[in-house]
This record gives sequence, C-alpha cells and structure tokens, in this order.
Amino acid sequence: MRHFYLVDLFRGAAALVVLIWHYQHFYYGAPGGPPVFANRAEQPLYTLLAPLYEHGHAAVQFFWLISGFVLASRYASEKPTAAAFFRNRFARLYPLHFLTLLVVAGLQWLSLQTVGEFQIYRVNDLHHFVLNLFFASNWGFESAYSFNAPIWSVSIEVVIYAVFWLALPVLFRLSAVIPALIAAVCL
Repeated sequence: MRHFYLVDLFRGAAALVVLIWHYQHFYYGAPGGPPVFANRAEQPLYTLLAPLYEHGHAAVQFFWLISGFVLASRYASEKPTAAAFFRNRFARLYPLHFLTLLVVAGLQWLSLQTVGEFQIYRVNDLHHFVLNLFFASNWGFESAYSFNAPIWSVSIEVVIYAVFWLALPVLFRLSAVIPALIAAVCL
C-alpha cells in the first residue's frame, strides 16, 4: 500500500487542534463548579489560538474524513475477512483506549476518595465503565458522559467501521462514483 505522508501531517495537525480545543474543557476551579475558562476569551493565548478554541471541534470531522480516505485507499482493491478487518481496527484503537480508561477510572476513584466527588464527568459507575470498555459509550445506552468522554467519537467510529466493511463489496464497483454519491448524501 502506498503511504501518504501529507495525510499523516494533516492527521497530526487535526489531532493537535482537537487537543487544544479540549484544553478549555478540563479546567474547573472547584469540584462541581463552572469551568475556569467559561469565558473563552480568558483562555491562555486566546488571541493566537482563538480559531482553535472557537472552531477546533470541526477537526474531529476533518480527522474522520482523512481516516475515510486512508481506509478507502487501503481497502479499495481488496475485501479482507471480517476477522482480519476488525482485528486490524481493534489492534490500532483498543490498547490506548483501554489504558486511558484504566488511568481515568483510577483518577476518578482517587478524586472520589480525596475530595468526595468525581471530576468533570460525574457518571462513573460500573454500567458506564462496561459501556466504555466495549466502545459503546455513545450508543444510546448511557445516561451522560462518563470517564473518558472524548472517546465518544471512537464509539461511533466502531459502528462506522462495521458499515464500511459491509459496504465494501459494492463501494468501489463504479470507481469513485459510489463514494462520491455517499459523500454528497451525507453532506
């Protein structure tokens, strides 16, 4: 498979933009209080980073677009078995997700023991831990964001992977026509 270095650069830039956008989300003056940076203009380096603070969430969609290009490039000429496809996706996503979930769960437990309540996301029970464990944290079974809430996009991505794999037999039959039609419908 051909490697697209410029795509890697764009993917890295999109990830950095999302990271900066989330910066504003995790600063609370006191447990249960409002975010310290509730007024975005008071955030560090706001004049320089204003576009990222205000519109950085759009980088998630851009990242998805790039991922779609990478997947399409990889699987345009072959249809792997379901086991091979999902094993590759799982190996790429799950180790970091699992480690992050354990770290966040541990920090939330520590917060509960230390200050008597959870930080940022208040719903951190066994039900939501299991949902997070199986990438199902945003499938409609949750009552609120929990643990590592930004994983919502990967939770949805897992469903999109299944749709992508199921669509592979017909997706590239007319070269780029069907993907272009799907993109137009989604817009």
